[in-house]
Amino acid sequence: MEVVTVEGALGILEHFGFIKIRKDDTLIYKLEGKPGKGRIHLTGSVESHYLITCDVLFKQDFVYGSHIREPFIELSSVSDSKLLYEQEREGTTSVLKGMTTHINLGEPNVINIAAGTRLTYTSLIIRQATMTRFLSDEGQERDLALPGNARIINSLPPCHRQARILSDLIHCRMQGSVKALYYEIKALEVLCLLSEALSSKKQSMHQSTAQERAAVKEAREILANNISCPPGISALARKVGINATRLKQAFKQETGQTIFGYLRLIRLGTAISLMADPRATIASVSQEVGYRSPSKFSAAFRDQYGLNPGQYLRMVRQRPE
Repeated sequence: MEVVTVEGALGILEHFGFIKIRKDDTLIYKLEGKPGKGRIHLTGSVESHYLITCDVLFKQDFVYGSHIREPFIELSSVSDSKLLYEQEREGTTSVLKGMTTHINLGEPNVINIAAGTRLTYTSLIIRQATMTRFLSDEGQERDLALPGNARIINSLPPCHRQARILSDLIHCRMQGSVKALYYEIKALEVLCLLSEALSSKKQSMHQSTAQERAAVKEAREILANNISCPPGISALARKVGINATRLKQAFKQETGQTIFGYLRLIRLGTAISLMADPRATIASVSQEVGYRSPSKFSAAFRDQYGLNPGQYLRMVRQRPE
């Protein structure tokens, strides 16, 4: 079994007979001739997160064992497949039609595609670089990569929000830097969904009290309705009727986020929506989402999305209709 990187795993396609083609921001692997016929498109950043769309008819058996030691997340929608995915210690599973979410923890695996199989699927791959960038502050990256937690997420049924994310990416018509940012936002949305799913499952295993669950729900509503001037944690705890320590613990357990982290995500997500207005300015948006100065807002925006809000506004307004 060969130890490879994600990039090395892509090189397997060339070894099998796929022709590698670069077109704009898309990497295409084209297969023609005796091995089979079809294409695999990779859009986005192979180094961090990217979308795969595959439609290939395999005329010959394709079997390959590899060991990608880097943990990564794969969100997939398979429409027609007889693909077998074998993993050490986990046995063999058939990938059937529908949505799947899988967190690879670096285990060896074998891909087995029988001759005559038409493989059609869409996958969003989120690599460790993106997981680390968005989740390391709260330790959630380590949580998702823990074997027990990964097995919990891998066993959960998919939800419509996951399907919507893939649909949004498939139908994305943006270009350049705006498209790259859009992919990044969608990758972050997946990580938030998985953290939320893990938190919800653990909550069902270790139930918060009914009073704590109700308090967290009310706290989330208060924060969402008061992003420009939210109450402090002590004041928020008094409003929802439990002490601050219990609220912080229950909030993290229920949402997978700290109170401040949750508020920050709401503020910056709202800012993205407000910036769609051609009349929006950085000053007006920063004030509306609760930052005391445009500079503090710009720093938070840059830390979250990797570019300044001014750059984002210019890209959005230059985007062709």
